[in-house]
Amino acid sequence: MGDVEQARDVHMSRVQNDAHYLMLSTATMPLQETNPIPYSETKVRSIFGRRKRKASSPANDTEESETDSVSEGNRSRHICATDFGATYTSVSILTVDGNGNADPDLITISNYPDDPRTARGQPSLQVPSEIWYGVDTPKEQPSVELNLKSYDALFETSSDSDEDQVSKNAWYKSKLRDINKKQTTSIWGFGVQNKLTPEMDRTKVNRISRLKLLLDRSEVTKSEREDLLNTIERLQLCNLIPEDENVIARFLTHLFLHAKQQSRDVHRVPASARIEHALSVPILWDAYSRLLFQNAIQIAIEASGFGTMDNLFFVSEPEGALTYVLSSSSDCRPGDKILNLDIGGITADAGIFQVKHDFPLRLSDEPLVTPEGPLHGSSFLNSDFREHLEERLQDDIKIVEANRRTFDGVLDKCTWVFETEIKRNVNVYDRQLAPQYVEVDGIKENRTKRFKDNNVALERSDLYDIFAPRLLGITEIIRRQLTAAKQEGHMVKKVVMTGGFSTSISVRTHVQKVLERITDEFGYTVELMNGGSNTVIPDYMSCGVARRAYQKDGGPSRISDLSYGFEVMEEFGPEKYEAHKGIQTFEDRTYGCKYVPNVLNWLIPKKGDQLDEHTEYPTTVYRIFNAKKKILKFVETLYVSDTCTESHYSKYHEKNRGKVQVAGEIAVDMTSLVTSNKLERITEKNGKSYYHIEFDLVMIVNRRGLRYEARFPSKSKDSWGFNQTCIAAAFRPGTM
Repeated sequence: MGDVEQARDVHMSRVQNDAHYLMLSTATMPLQETNPIPYSETKVRSIFGRRKRKASSPANDTEESETDSVSEGNRSRHICATDFGATYTSVSILTVDGNGNADPDLITISNYPDDPRTARGQPSLQVPSEIWYGVDTPKEQPSVELNLKSYDALFETSSDSDEDQVSKNAWYKSKLRDINKKQTTSIWGFGVQNKLTPEMDRTKVNRISRLKLLLDRSEVTKSEREDLLNTIERLQLCNLIPEDENVIARFLTHLFLHAKQQSRDVHRVPASARIEHALSVPILWDAYSRLLFQNAIQIAIEASGFGTMDNLFFVSEPEGALTYVLSSSSDCRPGDKILNLDIGGITADAGIFQVKHDFPLRLSDEPLVTPEGPLHGSSFLNSDFREHLEERLQDDIKIVEANRRTFDGVLDKCTWVFETEIKRNVNVYDRQLAPQYVEVDGIKENRTKRFKDNNVALERSDLYDIFAPRLLGITEIIRRQLTAAKQEGHMVKKVVMTGGFSTSISVRTHVQKVLERITDEFGYTVELMNGGSNTVIPDYMSCGVARRAYQKDGGPSRISDLSYGFEVMEEFGPEKYEAHKGIQTFEDRTYGCKYVPNVLNWLIPKKGDQLDEHTEYPTTVYRIFNAKKKILKFVETLYVSDTCTESHYSKYHEKNRGKVQVAGEIAVDMTSLVTSNKLERITEKNGKSYYHIEFDLVMIVNRRGLRYEARFPSKSKDSWGFNQTCIAAAFRPGTM
């Protein structure tokens, strides 16, 4: 079968799977369900209006869900689902008509700039997660001692001044700036590979890859983050990256602009279409990582003009992956416990989940044992190959570097060949495996070194040695997870492999062998559910995210992992507030009252309380103005934190300092109240006059959105200024 025919078969298989899934999926889901869902004979309603196979459904299923709600004025909507991977990224679009019915044929964005496969009629369904700053490398770059910045420094600005002790994210300070009008020049995706040549000096490469690591805060990836931060700081010192540049937002802006162009020009999505965004996030990310990601997404959406932040939805990578992989499986039932082994470009993430609901798939809110993600992804296999080749060519460096080539440049070129042509297609367990070759100009045939003219031979033993460290690491993570589950009384019998590296024949063969040994040891069968195919389509995750975002019900409980609060002025009350004891106060000369300024009151504290989908959180505050002022304008500030929960402390107190971020502002204008004489003017005996305005600051939660406004008079519904922000990052992925 030719490549074109094979690609067509893969496409048709995906369409059939999509249709099969959507016909089996019910639009009614449990709004809250924490226990395993028992088998049931409840009939499932298909989105096509026909009855399909019987599937499990909880007793408290309801006919009201986010899927069922008809769009405004029966207007269709499009769910843009993005899988932002450490090495590759994909985007899929699911169309939902005005009646809430989903088109089973998902759109996957392709035709990426500089994609070599496009010219061959087989455009890639994913794009490298890489970016290159500056079209031309400067002739001279400064040689300085790099001061390694913390991971937060890329997203926040701070100084030693008191005011800047409150970290204001760079995204907020510059989020309305048109990222495309900045002077910075950047190339992304496949275009980056065109910049890499064997003649290039590696120390002057302006490439930033593995961007996703900037959002990871685990110790496992610390060394990789430090390397990445070194590169970014070097480019900043070369004036190729502005100090406040959000490199993830820059990449996502390129991605969304391309998705916007392709969706309109190729897939005929109307320019006026309602675009909602859904994105996958690792299960190991905490709320702060999700918040930083959300900030980058907001910049990219605003800069690209592709959709809005309204209804932003996060999906955990395990649920997104399993939603796709298990969509056509009849072997998945509520109560099943599944090990998801997601082997991507950087990490091999493993987590064990219990199935709560099968069609549509819902997993337990928490993994059954502690998940983990060691560095055994495919990019480290590339590094292993590079080290292997470097060692074999040590005696031939001068030959390799002939004709202005650099040794590092040649190694990089060969590693790219290994990445794209060899590593996924060889089986190191196949004793009949033919030698593989990588081209290295200049070297001569040498049997001892296993060289042919201009080629280095990779025999089966070489390839096994290259693969061995990653295969051993994968073995260890499988054993740790399954053993821990067994010790906790969980009998895990099913394993699903996902991630780009899972397509490697060597990896799949190895996992099969490991599970066979574990089956013998544990006394019950542990099987690879998707072991029959070594092809996981490149866009499986984005397709799974789109499906999960289409039916949002049945997710985790609505518990906020972030605190949201206002900065207010409080009357000094040490008897009432412990936070006011022993602190410096200020006396308002107009009002003659002591007060505490810059106090943070957390109306939505991170305390494990469940938030309703639609609810309000008000607090009454006041402002004092000299009556001589005729213009009453002021700003109220919303803050967010992943650690702070105690109200009434100053933002400069150690409980808050450096731990909060500005989430938004309200511009309030009450001048008309003065000009219309609707404010009571208070005059003291000393002749001083002032306005004392008491009003409410209100947070209004609407699922994953937060509207916040100033209302006057207090206890009324009259708004005198409002703003809104997305709070999807506050909840665990998949929350309604």
